[in-house]
Amino acid sequence: MEHPTYQLNVRYAVEFVKQLLPQVDAATSLILVGDLSQCRGKLDGAVREAIEVENPVFSQSYGHLTIPLSGLNKYELKKNVLHRIGLRQLITEVQMERYGRLLCHAPNKFNDPAQLSDWFRPHFVQELAHEGIITLAEASVQRVSSVKERPFRFQFAYQ
Repeated sequence: MEHPTYQLNVRYAVEFVKQLLPQVDAATSLILVGDLSQCRGKLDGAVREAIEVENPVFSQSYGHLTIPLSGLNKYELKKNVLHRIGLRQLITEVQMERYGRLLCHAPNKFNDPAQLSDWFRPHFVQELAHEGIITLAEASVQRVSSVKERPFRFQFAYQ
């Protein structure tokens, strides 16, 4: 049975990411791109990469942070990190990926529609809509996005 992919508008970014965390396993990574100056926490296995920015003054604070979603990291994100990092103000891109498959992509500080893959069951997405965390823009059966096709404004080369 194929589940649809969703285009949705996120009303509450922090709560949206918190609700996604229990739906994924430890093979999934959360990727944050943007101003990481407020990302301070004990996150096991987190990898930070520098990105190029127009103004070199900000080069130390901007980056690409990949966080493996182990049980301890999920707890730390929910309790101490997500509400402090400025998902709508400082973080430009939020993604979740699992073995190269893009599960969630929220571009442009959640101002543009976010995308959820068919990994998330329709019942879960309807619950998010019912709770007012998101509003559905579109649901359709599409091909799976992979990491190679990332819709980043910032392109990164993995080695």
